[in-house]
Amino acid sequence: MSSTPPGWYENPADSTEIRYWDGRQWLDHTAPKPHATQPDARRTTPKPPKRKAPLWLVVASGAAGLVLGTMGGIGAGDAGRYTAQITELETQVDSLETEVDETQQAAEVADQALSEAQAEFTADRKKLVLEAKTATEEAATEQANAQQAKSEAQKAQAEAQAATKRALAAEGRQEADTTTSTTTSPEPPAATSTSYENCTAVRDAGASPIRVGQPGYGRHLDRDGDGVGCE
Repeated sequence: MSSTPPGWYENPADSTEIRYWDGRQWLDHTAPKPHATQPDARRTTPKPPKRKAPLWLVVASGAAGLVLGTMGGIGAGDAGRYTAQITELETQVDSLETEVDETQQAAEVADQALSEAQAEFTADRKKLVLEAKTATEEAATEQANAQQAKSEAQKAQAEAQAATKRALAAEGRQEADTTTSTTTSPEPPAATSTSYENCTAVRDAGASPIRVGQPGYGRHLDRDGDGVGCE
């Protein structure tokens, strides 16, 4: 396949004409060469240029070929008009290339912004994960501390209840001891060992008559046995 771009070149069959090359073969569209001189020796084989044209030239040449290809042929007077059309097409191609460059630059800026956004998102995500992990650990620590405080409070409450029970038990024993000591009858005073030898002694002591149960009473003082002695 030929690398020569489509366009108008010197007709290999007639050096005074230009002929359209579509990139693969010569077409039948011909035109007089602008400012043509006397014809030279005709060439029998085409010699298209071997250089590579830029994109804008390829597009412009193709567009010009489409414009001129619709014509059966052009005269020398029309060459300037079509040359102006080609120039206009070239200007449009330049504008398109400028727009492409701007689009590429905008795409590069967008890619850069996307990369920065992705990096920022990754950093924020790592930060959030770390904060969530820290919050979870702190919550677990607070829960453990609360559980320990609850256990200590329950233990203190149990100890307080036990102390209260002991205090109540001690108070109950004390009250029982006090009640027992209060309700116990006092022991009678020890009886004095009084005895009288005879009624004379009873009378001398001022205890006459002396009855049963009184200190010093004796049967030897109660001769008739009626419970009263020394009558």
